[in-house]
Amino acid sequence: MKRKLIAILIALAFAPAAFAGNCSDGDSIVDLAVATPELSTLVAAVVKADLVDVLDGNRNFTVFAPTNDAFDATAETVLGAGNTGIDLVNALPVDMLTNVLTYHVAPGKRLSDAVLTSSQIRMLSKDFTTPSVQSGAPFINDSEIALPDLEACNGVVHVIGTGVLLPPSM
Repeated sequence: MKRKLIAILIALAFAPAAFAGNCSDGDSIVDLAVATPELSTLVAAVVKADLVDVLDGNRNFTVFAPTNDAFDATAETVLGAGNTGIDLVNALPVDMLTNVLTYHVAPGKRLSDAVLTSSQIRMLSKDFTTPSVQSGAPFINDSEIALPDLEACNGVVHVIGTGVLLPPSM
């Protein structure tokens, strides 16, 4: 299984055109994630959860995208020391992984100003996240937004670097 996942990641790294989005001008959310090496664990999770077509379509989304380091930190918390984000992705059943991933996606395109002026944001999972500013840094729940406002033709990506957002139901 691990070899299969590694093969998928390698294929994604060398063939981003395989995920050419439905956008006529510019890169889609999926194109942006595939082209960003620090988001390879997220890409693997999206592939496993079969959400590529959802995030690659014409509908606008706001995605809070955890980095590989964020997945690794969450894996160590959830699974124990020495585990990686890929271990976490492999360990989660598809329905649970889908719930976690849809808790990172909100309908519509919300740039950081709109995110930070919201008291809550309803995610595709139907749960709410809470944006805030702590010591001058933007956060979504307890995860810092490390790189905001990466615009795609079908929405916007805000990269989060300190942890994967876990739905309240988990």
